[in-house]
Amino acid sequence: MLFKLKIPFKYKFLGVLMFTLTLGFATFFTLAYRTFSQDKKLFVMELNLSVLRTAVSDTRADLKSRVDELQTFLPKIYETNTVVNPSVFKELSLQHLPEELLGIRFYRRSPSDSSLSLIKEFKNSELLTSKSIPESVLNEIEKQHQAPLADFSFAGGTLLLNRSISLVSQSEKNNLSVLTLLIPGNFVNDNTKSVIIVVDLVQDFLRKKLAQSELSEVFLITKSGQLLSHSSTETLIQNSNKIFDHPIVEKLKSRQLPRESLELNLKNEAYLCNLMDSGLPETYAVSQIKRSQAFQALQILLKETLLTGIFILSIAMILSIVFAARLTSNIKKLRIAAEEIGKGSLDPSLDIQSNDEIESVAQSFQWMAAEIKKLLIETVEKARMAKELEDSKVIQSTLLSVAHFTSDAVEIEPFYLSASECGGDVWDAYLAGNTLTILLGDATGHGAPAAIVTAVAKSCFITLNSLNPQTPLSPELFLKQLNQVIYDSCKGQLFMKMAVIQINLATGEMIFSNAGHEAPLLLKANKSGSDKTDCESLFVRGERLGFSRDSQFEKVTTQIELGDTLLIYTDGVSEAFNPEGKQFGERALKKILKRNGTSSLIEIKEQIYRDVKEFMGGTPQLDDITYVLVKWNKKMEKLPFQPTETQTTHGEIQKLVKNTDFTEEEIDTHYARLENQDESQSGSSQGEAA
Repeated sequence: MLFKLKIPFKYKFLGVLMFTLTLGFATFFTLAYRTFSQDKKLFVMELNLSVLRTAVSDTRADLKSRVDELQTFLPKIYETNTVVNPSVFKELSLQHLPEELLGIRFYRRSPSDSSLSLIKEFKNSELLTSKSIPESVLNEIEKQHQAPLADFSFAGGTLLLNRSISLVSQSEKNNLSVLTLLIPGNFVNDNTKSVIIVVDLVQDFLRKKLAQSELSEVFLITKSGQLLSHSSTETLIQNSNKIFDHPIVEKLKSRQLPRESLELNLKNEAYLCNLMDSGLPETYAVSQIKRSQAFQALQILLKETLLTGIFILSIAMILSIVFAARLTSNIKKLRIAAEEIGKGSLDPSLDIQSNDEIESVAQSFQWMAAEIKKLLIETVEKARMAKELEDSKVIQSTLLSVAHFTSDAVEIEPFYLSASECGGDVWDAYLAGNTLTILLGDATGHGAPAAIVTAVAKSCFITLNSLNPQTPLSPELFLKQLNQVIYDSCKGQLFMKMAVIQINLATGEMIFSNAGHEAPLLLKANKSGSDKTDCESLFVRGERLGFSRDSQFEKVTTQIELGDTLLIYTDGVSEAFNPEGKQFGERALKKILKRNGTSSLIEIKEQIYRDVKEFMGGTPQLDDITYVLVKWNKKMEKLPFQPTETQTTHGEIQKLVKNTDFTEEEIDTHYARLENQDESQSGSSQGEAA
């Protein structure tokens, strides 16, 4: 036998409580961490953007001041008779160039073959000497990072380049951050349009502006992906005059980004970046910070929150143990009372005064015991009523079963779906000789009362057919007789709608009467081969059955053709509602018949139900759904005369055939059959006597 471990309630309670607290704390912590992370990210992005704006504004202003000084200085340098010395800088009121200008070269590009020739060169000897930079620095810069003079566009304006180099001498290594400006000659005067001016500056002034933020790393990058300026000289030298190895390069090539905040992965490290237009030609400014560095304070908060949560859970566990012990003592009393009720003692005594839900449960136990007594009595009564309802359902299904008959002259396909246990619709078909009688009735409402009315109608139909086996009553007479029965049975309290149709399968003559029922639909056979088929409603007036004992019913006679299809249906089909409150309607049924006129009756039956079900959607079925499809396939042969049990003599046969259209040959055949039947009966009697 499998051992089942029993766990005391207090431990279960403790486990559930701790699990709930832990889950709640974890959920709160996760949501809070996510919210704080998003808030921190937005804060860092906004801070980076502020730093970036400041850096861009400062670098743009500083670079503009250098360009303004060059605009004053370059024409003087270009003059052949100008002698450059420190006094020239003072005369021109130049503040920055004396300490940052490495040199200037003037190249002329031939319009014919685009060849370049150096026409003038200036070196700032004072600066080179003060910084211990060799005079050959300009040649070294050009040697390591040749300026793209051949591709320079005069219409494009000033071009900025990073040509930082590392100068290695016998004694030391000198890193030099160089910013090169390619300036068109018209910057000097209109006579120098084919001249390209190359200005090399020490870009320490830009690096200082970019290094102002202690958290963010700020740099300038061109749209083509070359690093222009950076706070680190080593980084400038490593990426001098080449594509910068950074994910931001692909974004710059893909589209125009005047300003954007994004998150990138650089060397397996997540970075928060801001990008904006620097205002310099084809240049963007980027500020970035490591995500781990930006979220350092959040990590500290995370650790402190975890410690606090563990402390709270520990206190909750201690309090839960104390509370669970008190709770389980009262629960034991409830368990004992439940066992007493289970044994049949419906008067349990519970002395629980806890001023909480447990005390209310104890009171409910006592109330429950009293109610159980009542329920036991009510259960017996309900079981009896359920048994009677089930018996009624069986009786109704037995009464409403349709007698099947086989005939290749006509095809019948019924459909029935009740809305409750006992339905309120009834249909039947009866073939007597060449005459097919079909009826479809719908009692008021559904359920047991409607089922009683349908049972009465079914019984009456069987009775009337048994009384007239060879010559069934015409539709209007049948409705008249059935109306009197229902009125006398239901005393005008319950009603029924009914349509009765008789078809002569030999001639196609159809007679129909209606007692307040929906008009049947007749689909004419398509014999012309056209797409249009005629579908008409067979309307005739008539009062509902059971409304008045003296109700009179009309009949209408029409002619149908081979292949015609008849649809008889109850209002459960036409008055089916969709979720918007609209009814299915007769027009929809006509469309189905016209659309499926060439299909078999089974296919039409299934298509009608599919369309009604799809139309209703999720709306509950409020009424029984019943419809019958009838199709006349072929003419039935004229049936030979069948005498009843009372028609046993030749004289009676002669009286009967006077009003018929049988031929003499058919009458002789009937005489011979009767004589054979008489001889057979005579022989049988002699055998019994022997």
